[in-house]
Amino acid sequence: MTYKRLIISPHCDDAPLTFGGAMLNWKREQTPFGIATVFTRSAYTDVNPEYSRPQEAGGVLDEETYKARIRMVSEIRQNEDRACADYLGAKIIFFNK
Repeated sequence: MTYKRLIISPHCDDAPLTFGGAMLNWKREQTPFGIATVFTRSAYTDVNPEYSRPQEAGGVLDEETYKARIRMVSEIRQNEDRACADYLGAKIIFFNK
């Protein structure tokens, strides 16, 4: 399938937050489009931000727990992006797995 539109999204959820209205229009018009998310790995949440950094960066997490948190938070965000893309009928690509 070829796409008439391609959104390059810096981070997970940036595309729907920025282009949500346009993407809904493309869905209604049946215009094929894709979303390419560049930076998809993160441990950050705004709840208890000290748990989003390793100890050497001022956080409270040891290295192993920090890496596990990156995997967990990244998976949640990617799943949210996949669900959004599925709803819109878009193809999504994650570059930084």
